[in-house]
Amino acid sequence: MFSKALFIGIDKYNSKSKKIKNLEGCVSDMYLMKETLTDVLGSLPKDTLALTNHRATTQNILDSLEHLVEELKPGEQVFMYYAGHGGQVPNVSRNEEDAEAYDQILVPHDFSKTEPLLDDILQTYFNRVPEGAKFIMILDSCHAGGMARALMFSMLIDGIQRKGWTSRSIGRISRTEYSPIELQKLGEYKQRYMIEKSKSHFILLAAAQPHELAWERFFGEEKHGIFTYHLHEILKEKKASLTPVNLINYAYSKIKTYRKNQMPRLIGNEALFNKPLFK
Repeated sequence: MFSKALFIGIDKYNSKSKKIKNLEGCVSDMYLMKETLTDVLGSLPKDTLALTNHRATTQNILDSLEHLVEELKPGEQVFMYYAGHGGQVPNVSRNEEDAEAYDQILVPHDFSKTEPLLDDILQTYFNRVPEGAKFIMILDSCHAGGMARALMFSMLIDGIQRKGWTSRSIGRISRTEYSPIELQKLGEYKQRYMIEKSKSHFILLAAAQPHELAWERFFGEEKHGIFTYHLHEILKEKKASLTPVNLINYAYSKIKTYRKNQMPRLIGNEALFNKPLFK
């Protein structure tokens, strides 16, 4: 059982630094996951927070992440679910330990291209999880498989837009879209989070690989992310005994039948991969 939980769903965007296309299935995804986990666990913790659309600002998300990990004790577990846009921004550090050309990001309602919600930021919260505690995160967004990096074990599952389909990506923001001053601000912002990365007690179930898009489509009359919807399907039937590997394999077995270029990814502490996720 979780001691704290955070659910985020963003369909509507209001960014001053980039025009962002609104989505349709993320808020419904968030409610679907809340309902599914309530059924699986019997109830959600009293300390459960939901952020949607205009409430899901950068600062509110950071404050909520801080609340999740503060005073976290061995034996406790916390949970975060995010459905919304993902994207990539230039990696302005580009050193030997951080050699990727682009950083993966989540996209809050008030996205700022000079102060984005970087993968490095999520890593700082993962690193604060103490021995014996667990941080479970599900991300249904484009490029989500790159939101945790470095010394963590990563398992990759083997494996033309159509009507009614929408990708959850704001795309790759290239260096040419930044002025020299904006690039400097982005570099200074990232430097605040450039800490030593270490193996931590967390599990991240990501909708797609770092280079891939995550898609939403109609299921009946309501749009959902295909990753979230298929997680819901198996959780509804198998309940809390499922392992992270069970969940990822089931989701991929469904997704690959109609979307071969979206492969979910499982990241985190390998020792937790074959243990029940919600026990």
